[in-house]
Order: sequence, then structure tokens, then C-alpha cells
Amino acid sequence: MECSKCGGRGVISIRYLGQVLCKECFFNYFQEKIRKTFVQQRLISKNDRVAVALSGGKDSTLTLYILNNLRQKEKFELFALIVDEGIRGYREKSIELAVRNCEFLGVNYHIVSFKDFFGFSLDEVVNSWPDTLKEPRSPCTFCGVFRRRILNNTARELNATKIATGHNLDDNIQTLFMNVVRGDVKSILKSYPERKISKSFVKRIKPLANIPEKEIAAYVLLKKIPVYFGECPYSWEGMRNLMRETINSVENFMPGAKINFYNYMLNTLSLMKKRFIGKIELKTCEICGEPSSHDICKACQLVQQINNFMKKE
Repeated sequence: MECSKCGGRGVISIRYLGQVLCKECFFNYFQEKIRKTFVQQRLISKNDRVAVALSGGKDSTLTLYILNNLRQKEKFELFALIVDEGIRGYREKSIELAVRNCEFLGVNYHIVSFKDFFGFSLDEVVNSWPDTLKEPRSPCTFCGVFRRRILNNTARELNATKIATGHNLDDNIQTLFMNVVRGDVKSILKSYPERKISKSFVKRIKPLANIPEKEIAAYVLLKKIPVYFGECPYSWEGMRNLMRETINSVENFMPGAKINFYNYMLNTLSLMKKRFIGKIELKTCEICGEPSSHDICKACQLVQQINNFMKKE
């Protein structure tokens, strides 16, 4: 295959553009896309203190590299937050790579585990949750809720002004689609980039929000950035896997469907924001004091249930 731009040897086909790109043209295309995202969304301001939610995988590691390249020019502080969920045989390897990348780039990092923060690992949660319970929980439910709590609390304690996550286009579409299917308006509104939930929540930024997972994987491989490509052993048990397969099938049939859906949802959310956001009231969790839409937040509800099950063992 020849590069559609320079005639060189093509290395990647981008079907929704109808183009084949060589390595250098792909790098230029990718980097320009990132640059536009930062400029248009004003992701970073001078004197920000940014915490990167770093797992060691391709998305968060690339986010770390991108922000590290920008921090001298934009004059902001950068550090990494690494969450150890306690998944034996999986998380140890990704944390090792995450630490290695931080040390290579000279970025400070902090590791916080489920065990230290909540008193149990994800493996222990999965093993203690009864199979006969009327409301079975996917491991991804626990992981997502607890990771968000740790990231927000730790980032706030370390005076971060923003948390940068590695969520890519595929991640965002899957989340939006799941919430649409559930009819979960509140969660849909939380996806809106400019939404301010509460002063207690550290603002999230997503530098890779409009970049397909395939392109991120190609970029880190071609740039030879050391990342962990292992799959979480629990990832195939959640609803997200079904959404991934469904959306990928649509994209294969109609290239560009992912980007079209994402742009449509952003435009729709901007309209929904004016009507609904002011009407969504947040309470304060009676247990932890964090903002919540209920008297007791989701994290504390799950912690109570898990502790009850563990006591019975």
C-alpha cells in the first residue's frame, strides 16, 4: 500500500478518512489531532497541577508522554497516580511498566491500592461476592466505582487541579451507549466535558477523547513506547464488552460511525446541559462526606455490602 499523502510505504489504513498513511504522515496526522484537541478544548492552563491516572496500558501511558512533552512549554506541574486494584497476575506487570515510564520521563508518581484505601483487593471482592445474590455485580462495577473514588480523593489531597485520563474514542462511545441503553440521563450528563459537578470533584480532562483505540495502539507501537498490552481477566464479564462488539460491528459496516456518534452526542449534550444540569441536585454522603446523588454514595454502599459478606466467611 502507498501512502495517500506522500506515496511512501503505508503502515496504517484509516478507513473513515479513506486514506493509507506512512509512518511519518501518520505521526503528523496524529500529533496535529492532539494539538487541536488541546487548543480547542483548552485542556491545560498555566500553573495547573495535573495528575495522570496511569495504569501502564497504551492509553494512559501515551497521555503521560503527551503531557510530559507539553509541561515545560505550558508551565504546569505533572505527576502520576497509579491505582493498584489487586488483580493477581495482571496488575503487577502493568504497574512495573508504569513506574518505569515515570522514572524514564522524570515524573513523580504515587501508588494507591484498593487494599490500603478500602481494606480489600478486587480479587478478594470477586471471591467474596455470593453467586446466589439477587443483584449480581460485575467486577467492572466495583473496579470503576472504587477507582474513581481513589483517584478523586488522592488527587484532591495532592492539590491537583485536573485529572488526565487515557479514555479514547472507543471508551467514550461505549460509556455513552451503555448509559443511553439504560436511560441514565444523570450519567450521560456527567460525560459532558464542561460539566462542573462539585468543588469536591477534581476536573477531568481526556486528551485522547476523539482518537480511536486502533490509532493509539499503532502510534505507541510505531514510536516504540513501552506499554502493557495484557487484558484484565475480568474485562470480559462486564456489559462494556457487549457494547464494544456491537459498536465495532457498526464501524466495520460503516466506517466513521464512531466519530459521527461521538460528535452527535457532544452536540446533544450541549443542548441537554442548559435544560437539566441546574436541576440535578447533589447531596453529601452521610458516611464519607463526598458529593452524591443519594444519601449514601455508591462507593460506600458497595463497601458496606462487601464488608458484610466478608464477615460471614
